[in-house]
Amino acid sequence: MKYYVQYMDSQQVTPEFHRRLCELKPRPRRSHVGRMAALAACGAVACLALYVGLSPDSAPNQLTSDTIVPGIQDTIGPGDSSGYLVPDSGEGTANFFCMRGIDYVPVETEIDSSLRYDVQEGSFGRTLTQEQLFDLFWPEGDGEGIPWTLFWDGYTLNADAIYDKNGALLWVTVVGSKGDAHFSLQLAPDQLPPSCVAGTEPIYYEDFGTEIAAWTTTGDWNDDGVEETKVTVQAVKDGIGVRFVNYGQTDPEGKDTALDFNSFFVNYTFAVEGIQFTLDHLRTATDIPTWRADTFSNLEEAQQEAAFAPYLPASAPAGYGEFEGNLFYQEGIKNTLFLRWSQGYNDVTVRVSLPEGGAPDGEPVDVNNPAAYDVRLYSIPWCDSVPEEYWETVDNPIFRAQDMTREVVSARSHSYQDAGDMDGPRIDFTIRYSDGTEAVYTSKGLSEDALWAMISPTLPA
Repeated sequence: MKYYVQYMDSQQVTPEFHRRLCELKPRPRRSHVGRMAALAACGAVACLALYVGLSPDSAPNQLTSDTIVPGIQDTIGPGDSSGYLVPDSGEGTANFFCMRGIDYVPVETEIDSSLRYDVQEGSFGRTLTQEQLFDLFWPEGDGEGIPWTLFWDGYTLNADAIYDKNGALLWVTVVGSKGDAHFSLQLAPDQLPPSCVAGTEPIYYEDFGTEIAAWTTTGDWNDDGVEETKVTVQAVKDGIGVRFVNYGQTDPEGKDTALDFNSFFVNYTFAVEGIQFTLDHLRTATDIPTWRADTFSNLEEAQQEAAFAPYLPASAPAGYGEFEGNLFYQEGIKNTLFLRWSQGYNDVTVRVSLPEGGAPDGEPVDVNNPAAYDVRLYSIPWCDSVPEEYWETVDNPIFRAQDMTREVVSARSHSYQDAGDMDGPRIDFTIRYSDGTEAVYTSKGLSEDALWAMISPTLPA
């Protein structure tokens, strides 16, 4: 209550914003779950997942009742992680206190440039517990939950912290989802969190005593055929970099309320007496996973890795003179060896992953059903010729090692020539061995017989 009283005294609002605010009503919960599109700043955790194999835990099943018991619904249990359902505060929004308007700058385009910053080798992620999540907003750590003034009622929250190889905090991401509405809050010590999205340089202005950049972009973020507003605000306040991105918020009549939803956050977090974020309880991790990174100058060096040797080709493809190889291991997350041979526009790659991070995803295809993987049955573009039920398997099929044959290699071979490119067979697939090891092969320019000669010695007799 003290934060409410303190905050009340410093608020202003434009007449138009006040009218829009008073029209807001709690949004009824939908029965379907919208697709999680590229969240916020493209989701820095998602970017890291591509690098070290980190993936946030899946959200829990939604409650079937619209009546939510007061207090955070921890679907796992006290102290456990993932899936915190924010309860209905009962406050509503119709009589919400006055708020200062935010100057949002429209931006026409934003580009996903996931590789424009490098994630440090050895970095790792940890999913936050309920208590750690609460403590981001309440420095006192008194377990008050999520501030009701953010109006995150009904959102399921998942939060992760990313650390460098020495256990120092890099950033924290809190992702919220509620039907078709999504947001992400990123916090980083001393600087803005990294972003996967490139665009025009944001314009900063001073408000609440803080230099703030705020902008909007429009697009079909939920792939539902309707354009929505994505709203971004970022600043460095009190030694913590903050980026908040949200989209898909609407009222019961379908009116876009993403600007208002974002403004609730800005007013309550950047105001002098608003939420005081803290990262003190997360700045250092002690459970640092063992990691290793190596490079190889030739296939023979890679074959010295005993755990990988049975799954590696016995010899390099003829005519491919350029070579690169590397190994990345992180305890409990990833254990992968990668090889590439190149010659001009052509290359052959092999990526072998031992089951360090648990059981692999995806089901192997049935080799007795060629429609699920045989590219010779379809014309390019595949999106127009492949039945929807086979989109994933035709694009990225997984074969059991015992099912691999020379005919399977032929079924994956297709050829076409792009402008400025060279013609030649293009072949790709994944082999899954009985112990869970996977080998992903891609080749361009290599004959089917030559690729089969590389693969066959690795297969069970």
